[in-house]
Amino acid sequence: MSDLIIHEPLAAQIREAAAQNDQTPEEMLTDLLQQLKRERRAKQFEAIMRPFGEEVERRGISEDELDARVEEIRQQLFETDYDDEPTT
Repeated sequence: MSDLIIHEPLAAQIREAAAQNDQTPEEMLTDLLQQLKRERRAKQFEAIMRPFGEEVERRGISEDELDARVEEIRQQLFETDYDDEPTT
């Protein structure tokens, strides 16, 4: 892989922005990339969950009912995962 070359005046803008945040340019760019990844994952999660949320609304399920059902499923999964393990 070859090195990335960033020409002026963009390089100067990056250095200035990093300095304003008490970071090196590398730290600042790494943080920006991580933020972009988080935002992309959040958008993907929203896109996946939107139909689920719409169906919950369509069925008239309350937040408390949904929370109770999720907890019930979580408990079932826990029991499935740990009930068969030998005790020491």
